[in-house]
Amino acid sequence: MTAALDPELDLASHPPYAPITLIFDRPIDTSSTLQPLVIWPGTAGTFRWNEENTAVTFTPATYFISNTKYRLTADAALRGIDGATFDEPPVWSLSVTQQPLVLSRTPTTSSGSDRRQAFVLNFDREMDRESVAAAFSVDPAIPLDLSWDETKLTIRPIELFDPGVAYNFTLTSDATDSDGIRMIDYSFRYTLTPVITRVEGPTRTQPDTPFFIHFGYPMDWDATVPALLIDPPIDAEIRPLDDQTLQLIDPPLLGNQDYAFSLSALARDTNGDPLPISDKPVVYSAPSPILAFSP
Repeated sequence: MTAALDPELDLASHPPYAPITLIFDRPIDTSSTLQPLVIWPGTAGTFRWNEENTAVTFTPATYFISNTKYRLTADAALRGIDGATFDEPPVWSLSVTQQPLVLSRTPTTSSGSDRRQAFVLNFDREMDRESVAAAFSVDPAIPLDLSWDETKLTIRPIELFDPGVAYNFTLTSDATDSDGIRMIDYSFRYTLTPVITRVEGPTRTQPDTPFFIHFGYPMDWDATVPALLIDPPIDAEIRPLDDQTLQLIDPPLLGNQDYAFSLSALARDTNGDPLPISDKPVVYSAPSPILAFSP
């Protein structure tokens, strides 16, 4: 009995996701073995026989490891339905080619306040651009412009990113290089700074601390101050310190009171871009005026 690998296989440069088919010169008794092809290093996957039981195909559960040489051996326990066996089980060597890789991403930051932030992915080879476009997505969804410069892909938002939102970018393994070799899933996250980043004021140990409201963006105060909502209200003068900080002058705070800071209407930054209303206010807890009691 003899067996051979599918002649279409490129043993010197096998794609990581591609199956392997073993062809026999006669129908095989498929009950003679559960693993007709022994693969080393071990790789999880499934075997499927054709209707005639003259060929079996192994499909990896994930993928073969890039830049790795595998040893393939037909199982010595295999026998034909006529009882024939191998004089010597055939052995092959298979080299898995390197999958397409993202070499770098610019910028590398995972957070920021640039609502027009563009990203550049630098691949290690020419990619099939249609497959990349089809395999690329972002969640939450936002329209994107994809443009190429040889092996570099630039990703630009068509609409502004929303403050305080984490955007998850994913390029699935359906993306291929120009030779049709699929890549491993690639992803990254970009989280936008909230509009109001923090509120700080008097504490129990530092009761004279000034009261500041800090913003994540340079703000148009003429549009922002009227939209500022404090619940419960604080009757105090609001004074800009710089383009990202407001100060409440001598606020009459109630002890042990939580104050929620948010925007009741669309504010604008200094570029004139609207900033959406957040459904998550920033909370400041006023300290208790009682320092201690006894007994």
